[in-house]
Amino acid sequence: DTDDIIVPTYKATLSTVFGKDLENVNEVDARCYKQGGWSSKINKLFWRGRDSNSVRAYFVDEIANKNKQYIDANISKNHFNYYPTEQDRANDRRLQAGKKVERIKFEEYWRFKYLLNLDGTV
Repeated sequence: DTDDIIVPTYKATLSTVFGKDLENVNEVDARCYKQGGWSSKINKLFWRGRDSNSVRAYFVDEIANKNKQYIDANISKNHFNYYPTEQDRANDRRLQAGKKVERIKFEEYWRFKYLLNLDGTV
């Protein structure tokens, strides 16, 4: 048992964010850099992602929504709004209730001082 924090390498992060589209890396890096230093960042914890496990849903519903002055966290809409069947789309209670937010560009994450990583897919 350890208390290590595992941080991905810069190269692993790049491949995750950009995939095969690595020619945009310098452009995005430059835009993020122009956003200013630490003092110009929003003083909130930020998270976006799918509702791929119950921990994520619990965090948004029970913690983030009750602490909006400190936390900006939401479940994002499906990439390409994909669902295997129309029944799956109809069963997505968050989507039907209008609680899922639009996805934002990855570079927008860097406007915040604190970024949260929650276990799950995407």
